[in-house]
Amino acid sequence: MTDNYSHYELLSGLFLFPVQGFADYSESVQEFVQEHYPELAGQLEQFTEYTRDMKLLDQQELYTRSFEVQAITTLELGYVLFGEDYKRGALLVHMNRELRDNGIETNGELSDHLPFVLQLLARHPDEEFKQELVLKILAPALKNIIDEFSEKKMEYKNKFYKKQYKTIIDSSDKYKMIYLNALETVYKILKIDFDIKRDIISLGSNDFLKSVNTELTAENEKV
Repeated sequence: MTDNYSHYELLSGLFLFPVQGFADYSESVQEFVQEHYPELAGQLEQFTEYTRDMKLLDQQELYTRSFEVQAITTLELGYVLFGEDYKRGALLVHMNRELRDNGIETNGELSDHLPFVLQLLARHPDEEFKQELVLKILAPALKNIIDEFSEKKMEYKNKFYKKQYKTIIDSSDKYKMIYLNALETVYKILKIDFDIKRDIISLGSNDFLKSVNTELTAENEKV
């Protein structure tokens, strides 16, 4: 455990779209975790090793397959928690203001994007705000994102994508689960830093799988 939360700025880079040098960046995160959270280093190492020898285009495809086009899940925390409910809109407005006030550039992404929320946790000066951000938004949303990597949910999404787009997410266990190692590592670091004794159960509703279910049902009715 560290004495402050500046390391969340470092951790946030794991979930940005990969650019040149991503493998080296992952190695630096690995070194940090090894030094400060050695009990979690083995889990993150699976992610670090897998991305270490990948070409940049392959790293980008892995990211896209995990979080964007035909994705396993999404990194937009408000959507993960609230779907299209008005609560997400209120969260985006609030997060926009907080990111701006703390000098965080979104570069066209929505303000509830996981890397930005981690950066905000690192930079925000108010301890009470950080506690609320973690307990009400960040930890519950991360838990939901992690749950989206379950075999049952991924099988269902693959079924939809194959029908809708004539393609399917790579079925290799190593391929489809690799970002899970990074997500779980950050989630466990949060639990250590903020003394969270058990998994947080989100009170929000995750519409990601629900929307897939609705579209798949509609497609089946056409047949």
